[in-house]
Amino acid sequence: MTDVMETSGGGRVIRIVQTTVISLLVFFSALQTAHADDTEVFFSARSGTINHSKANVMLILDTSSSMTNTDSGQNGTRIERMKTALDEILRNARGVNIGLMRFNAPGGPVLYPVSDIDGVVEEGSSVFVRDVLLDIVAEDMEAAGGQSWGSTPIVDVLYEAGQYFRGGPVRYGKNRGYDGGPSSGYKTAQKRQFNRLSHPKSYTHGTVVRTGACNDGDLNALSCISEKIIDDDPTDGVSGPVYISPMTDECQANHIVLLSDGEATVNDSSPYVIDLLDISESECNSRTSGEKCGLNLAEFLSHEDQSDLPDDQTITVRTIGFNLDGDGQVFLNKMASKGGSGAAEEANSAADLLAVFEKVLDNVDETESTFATPGVAVSSYNRLNHADDLYFSLFKPENTPLWGGNLKKYKLSDGKVISKEGDTVSAVGSDGYFTDSSQDYWSTLSRSSDGYDGSKVGVGGVLESLKEASSRKVLTYLGSYAKNGFAQSFIEIEDSDKVEDNSGLTKEVLNVLDEGDKGDKARGELIQWIVDKTRVADPLHSSPHIVSYTDESIVYFGDNQGFLHAVDSESGEEVFAFMPQELLANQTILKNGVPGEEHLYGLDGGVTTWINDLDGDGLVSAGESAYLYIGMRRGGKNYYALDVTDADNPKLQWVIEGGKSGSDFSELGQSWSQPTKARVIIGSEVKDVLIFAAGYDEDQDDALVRTADTEGRGIFMVDALTGAKLWSGGTGLGMDDSFGDMKYSIPSRVVALDLNADGYTEKMYVGDMGGQLWRFDIANGKSGAGLVDGGVVFTASVDGNAAENRRFYHEPDLSLYRKNREQILAIKIGSGFQAHPLLKNGTEGSPQTSTDRFYMIKDTNVRNVPVSYVNLVESNLYDATDNLIVEGDATNEQLKLDGQKGWYITLNRDGEKVLASSLTVNNEVYFTTFEPSLSVEPCEPVPGVARVYQVSVVDASPVGESMDELTAIDRETVLDTGFIAPTPIRIVVDGKELILAGPEIISEPAVFAKKYTKTFWQEQ
Repeated sequence: MTDVMETSGGGRVIRIVQTTVISLLVFFSALQTAHADDTEVFFSARSGTINHSKANVMLILDTSSSMTNTDSGQNGTRIERMKTALDEILRNARGVNIGLMRFNAPGGPVLYPVSDIDGVVEEGSSVFVRDVLLDIVAEDMEAAGGQSWGSTPIVDVLYEAGQYFRGGPVRYGKNRGYDGGPSSGYKTAQKRQFNRLSHPKSYTHGTVVRTGACNDGDLNALSCISEKIIDDDPTDGVSGPVYISPMTDECQANHIVLLSDGEATVNDSSPYVIDLLDISESECNSRTSGEKCGLNLAEFLSHEDQSDLPDDQTITVRTIGFNLDGDGQVFLNKMASKGGSGAAEEANSAADLLAVFEKVLDNVDETESTFATPGVAVSSYNRLNHADDLYFSLFKPENTPLWGGNLKKYKLSDGKVISKEGDTVSAVGSDGYFTDSSQDYWSTLSRSSDGYDGSKVGVGGVLESLKEASSRKVLTYLGSYAKNGFAQSFIEIEDSDKVEDNSGLTKEVLNVLDEGDKGDKARGELIQWIVDKTRVADPLHSSPHIVSYTDESIVYFGDNQGFLHAVDSESGEEVFAFMPQELLANQTILKNGVPGEEHLYGLDGGVTTWINDLDGDGLVSAGESAYLYIGMRRGGKNYYALDVTDADNPKLQWVIEGGKSGSDFSELGQSWSQPTKARVIIGSEVKDVLIFAAGYDEDQDDALVRTADTEGRGIFMVDALTGAKLWSGGTGLGMDDSFGDMKYSIPSRVVALDLNADGYTEKMYVGDMGGQLWRFDIANGKSGAGLVDGGVVFTASVDGNAAENRRFYHEPDLSLYRKNREQILAIKIGSGFQAHPLLKNGTEGSPQTSTDRFYMIKDTNVRNVPVSYVNLVESNLYDATDNLIVEGDATNEQLKLDGQKGWYITLNRDGEKVLASSLTVNNEVYFTTFEPSLSVEPCEPVPGVARVYQVSVVDASPVGESMDELTAIDRETVLDTGFIAPTPIRIVVDGKELILAGPEIISEPAVFAKKYTKTFWQEQ
């Protein structure tokens, strides 16, 4: 991070990650099996997904006689309402294994085994599991004449479900309601007529025996009442039939969901439960005989290992009370509590039940864990102070293309991040995440039904305000970009499913199949989904940026649904949301949300703003203008410019379409490089410009050794008002200047300097994927090929050696210092494989990865253009790793350092990387690293280790307040977060300075006047 003073709102973000069963595993057999970006820290390396295998869910449904009841104020019988909700949930469920059971008398059979609802019934079949389940609900969830009947054997059917999951003997599913057990009251022909056997696919070592005319076409026939499953081979040593357990993966989540509308009555299974749990009958005390041993069984299933797979596999028991109250609901609550799911759900109508089923399926593979990869967005209200507002970006990784997100506001007070005015307790806990009792400034208890929002992604923040809004302004732009530079009005997407509305949003534009009326319906539903007010997607890398107007401040940030959001900083209300037309085609994929499909990206780049601040007050006032610029990162190759002078009426200023053959920007790769606003003189004309690199070549994701790229190899300078190219340099076609060494893509932001403070940029620095550090000098007043000269000034990488393949993803951090009356520009930069942060060398079978380092290179041509650009290598630098300048022969080591062109620190821990820019304040350098951890528990979240280093810019020695001699280990502090930490930032509030790494304060408040030494300025 360059040590500069910004003249308008800053732009960094705190990213708090709420995730489900996540694992920071680091075993890779090849890079192709890993996620090729830094989101891999949220996935299991073993399975390549967030939640490992799909969760197993067995739905147990009440078909007792009371389910034929009607209820006041409700439509239809209970069983009809249940079937309505089931039909809807089964049609829309994705990414889960579902099975069905129902009440028999006693117990209940497995009507269909737990199976992938998105799959077919068997390999080669054209019959889908979903359709089979729907047929069962339609046909087998009722008895004679559409009636349900019988008692409520809750404990019996829970026992049978447990046996199914455990792979135990089939008990109640092997005949039509009587197994010869302790009770014999369930033999009547009527009862057995409408019971069922367990499905043939649910068990092994068994065969169905029938008499008479019984056949699959009419299982209600009286001839079927005696059918049963018997051991198919008494000589094989297995007493069949035996259930086939659905638990096939050590990290699967397993759930039994039991719905009932009455109290537990029949209980034939307590002797079996006592035997299974190896307890005495006295330990199975309960309120009634119908409930006997039920709570013991639920606790056993949810707390004890139920499988021979590695580690412990448990089964969560969830319960739903359907039109139930009194003692029956109390029992279900207790069963849910013992079963590990909290309290029972309650429902009355079909809509209630649908909502409950949706909630259950949404949570079956989720454990509430929160992790952070933080940074911070702050706003400046004058040149020497920041406002005390902090904006935190949250996101929740999912196993679908769309991830949830949010933006929340907190305050900084007395060296702490706080929830509300007057708070004295930090909102951030010792683990580096928001505490459960924290609440962002945009949320109130009265507005939030979930109470304190804490680290919950879906509660509080801008999302809460959005949900409460009466309407939403959603904008896009359709057509060509022929009028770049002339502000064009957006079109507003209407919340309508009518074909005649939103006429420009055709099925082709929206990537909807043209299937006549069906296609029109899908188009309308998709448009309504796009403008829906219940969703903000993940702002994974897009940093929010604040623009202050005379009467308000607006926070701008991008997300991976594809929106650029504008949010009122005071209220948290969304002012507008803009989606580029290029990202409209993604919306069908995002809406469908097919599990297992890769996360999609949208507007994931950093936000840059240019305030034409004529009076220098930092505000957009009358007669002034404001422009916003954003790239797409992995979402695409374009850059978008908006005129946000009037935030209520934004306009499209211009679009740069990257990668188009024959265009000025054909060399543009993925638009990672956040534009830098600068001012230069071209010929005789003063130009406000944007400078950005040509971006990222995603082939680097799989490159273990230093590899030349085919795109992203360049630097561009464009007119900030029109987007027209003013200068370019690189190796691609159509470049104004050719640089033969520019063979590697450049995702980093370009640092632009105005060292002589004349208002015009004269130097640029940037690193590339080949481990090269570039310097460029701008000859203000010239044009064309004479405008810029430059070359490589340092190389950290070596060809053909994976251990020496160091890459620079992030911008260098520049600062000035003097030594022996010589002015030196210190260039600090760290290496790290951003696409694979989990990569380690110490894992057997893992590909070789680089040994990364942090560098300081001295540039002594501070005021002059060098005669030639000398390419330094590591041998030209002092190895400061062991801190010998403090712990060794100080005199001798100082001589060595003085004779070199800088220094470096080797990160000797296996896999430790620099994955962010550094910050220099008062000649002290702060930089963060990430070290992946090896997992010994493949199903548990295993965070890595995030550190912040604090060293002297002059000699890399540790700095601190201790009076004792500081050793090499004193350079570093382990952060509370176990995820990738961002660039440290410096905040000055009320004259006191703080250094933050995400939400963690890593320096004590210092009086600004005593510590502040700023060296140069950069126009934003």
